[in-house]
Amino acid sequence: MSKRSAYIEKMGAQLREWNGQLDVLKARYDKKKADVKIDYYDLLDKAKKRSSVAQKQLRDIGDASEDTWEGMKDGFEKSWKELKSTMEKVNSRFK
Repeated sequence: MSKRSAYIEKMGAQLREWNGQLDVLKARYDKKKADVKIDYYDLLDKAKKRSSVAQKQLRDIGDASEDTWEGMKDGFEKSWKELKSTMEKVNSRFK
């Protein structure tokens, strides 16, 4: 084998090794990206559901009589805290 052939074989082997490493890294990145998407959609879904609950409770408070709305306020504030916490997670995790 000539020096040139040995050189080409050596460099080709190195390139194949690096390409293999790049393929593995790309697969890991794609998996992480998919995991992030799943996490993102789950968190957004949770936030939207909590927002819907809070909106309904707020409408109910608006429709309630002066005598009963105070009793509904505690449930709304609990929902509000849960929604606020979820929104903080969304904002911190996906900036």
